Amino acid sequence: MGCSLFHMMREYPQRFDEYKALDIDPSIESEWIKEEFENKIENINAIPTNEYGHFLRSLDSMIERKEFYLEKLFDLVLKIQDRLPIDQIENVLSTIIGNNGTKSKGGLIQKSYDLKRIDLANKFYNQAKFLIKKAEDNLITLTFVRGYLIDVIEFYKIEESKDFISNLRDKHNSESFKYFKEGAEEGNKYSMKMLSEYFREGKGCVVNLEKAKYWELKANEK
Repeated sequence: MGCSLFHMMREYPQRFDEYKALDIDPSIESEWIKEEFENKIENINAIPTNEYGHFLRSLDSMIERKEFYLEKLFDLVLKIQDRLPIDQIENVLSTIIGNNGTKSKGGLIQKSYDLKRIDLANKFYNQAKFLIKKAEDNLITLTFVRGYLIDVIEFYKIEESKDFISNLRDKHNSESFKYFKEGAEEGNKYSMKMLSEYFREGKGCVVNLEKAKYWELKANEK
């Protein structure tokens, strides 16, 4: 198949229509997906390490919601963790945690919960913690990633220490503040609004109502 049906529908709508017109039996289609998935997993050693993040995401996009696939993906994450380049950590985390605009985020953690595999969800969660620590040790910025993980923790009521969550939130606010400040100074309206909010609430900075008002007015001028 070469890509997921979702990818085909989004990127190649005409090809997608042609494919659906073939009216292929779902069981046969499922076997094709499994065969392609297994072939890709077996060829992991041929994948350049600087493509690991994209590779994991592409596998995630093609799978069906079955335990078999999630177990294989977790094994893969474990296999690549020691040779994962630091610039690929954020990409891998985005697949594990997800960011689909919902509180549950839609990543591999959510998919495990959806299948009632709490044990597997916990494994992915702990792997996310491991990779965040690895990023911190290597001074890698993870803009928004920690915030997404906080959402997952709160949504699924994951038992976690207050100190860990507080540390996550502080670092998330600090990195987000820098991100929005840079965007605001470059003239981005949304960043101006967010920077105003951060100054008003003291998120990642000291409360400064004067600067909050300044950036609010700048945003309104846009």
